[in-house]
Amino acid sequence: MLLPWIYFLKEDEQLLIESFTRRRVVNGPKVYFAMPLERVRRRKAYTLGPTEYLLVRDILTGNLRNEFGPCLYFPRVSDDPIERRKLTTLKVNEYIRLIDDRTGEIRVEKGEKSIYLEPTERVLSDVREGINIDEHTAVVVLDTLTGQREMITKPQVFIPGPAKEIIGVSKRIRLEDHETVVVKDRQGRYLFRRGSADERSFFLDPYSELVTFTWSAGLHKEKRSLQITHIDSRPKFMWYEFEARTQDNVELALGITFFWQIVDVEAMVKSTDDTPGDVCSHARSAIIQAVSQVPLETFLQSFNAIVRQAVLESDNAFYNERGVKLHAVEVRSANCKDAE
Repeated sequence: MLLPWIYFLKEDEQLLIESFTRRRVVNGPKVYFAMPLERVRRRKAYTLGPTEYLLVRDILTGNLRNEFGPCLYFPRVSDDPIERRKLTTLKVNEYIRLIDDRTGEIRVEKGEKSIYLEPTERVLSDVREGINIDEHTAVVVLDTLTGQREMITKPQVFIPGPAKEIIGVSKRIRLEDHETVVVKDRQGRYLFRRGSADERSFFLDPYSELVTFTWSAGLHKEKRSLQITHIDSRPKFMWYEFEARTQDNVELALGITFFWQIVDVEAMVKSTDDTPGDVCSHARSAIIQAVSQVPLETFLQSFNAIVRQAVLESDNAFYNERGVKLHAVEVRSANCKDAE
């Protein structure tokens, strides 16, 4: 004679009982007498809090569903619990993007609320804050249905819709009286915006970009490492050092100071992409040629006059074509490379 097994079930326990032709469950609290040839497996029920839910799959149909708390959930015979999840809480200025893998539909949920995923949904992008749009901030949005870009400037806390994607945040460009910027539009044309004009502050068009100039920098102007977008039209100083030889073959290390100014930005953009480099290189050639025509003693007696004549009186057309005006040039230092 075969004796049955006795199972004592607590309130949160369950038995999954399998025989040759069927399966069934017994939920606690209960005492169960297992019959011969039954295979019995004890398992715990799921305690779900008020902010929790359970993703469950039916192994017979393949359907997915959610079971929500608060509750003590006992799986059914054909249930396969997949994942315990928590509700996502959104603040008043937050949003989340979800996508349904079955339909491909994108859903945007905005706060203030708590949301859960549908069985076939997943998070497309994590919780994000909406962007505060004001007089100094705008948002560039891509419409995924038309492929067009749009700039949103209306003051609001902007949260994109399902077919919208934020591709950039644009800050209002505000120019000082002495500043000029160059804008490249969608047709590749250059537009010049000046701080001296009436419309001295503006947002860039979604298809336009601010031109960045890469200029030579440092005492020797060997590397183009200075990047600027705002061109200063005020007079300013620039230092430059190079080597030259006098008529009597004395090698000098010259330090030159330029007092210069950009007076025509359009001409500068048309003629050069490295304004300081061009100014220094051209002046260097003129100074080397002038120094090579005088002996050391003569140069030391009137070096400023020699340099000014070589730079300021020789070829003003070169600087005018580049929109540059040289106000003054001075010799800052002149040292013999050979101490003897």
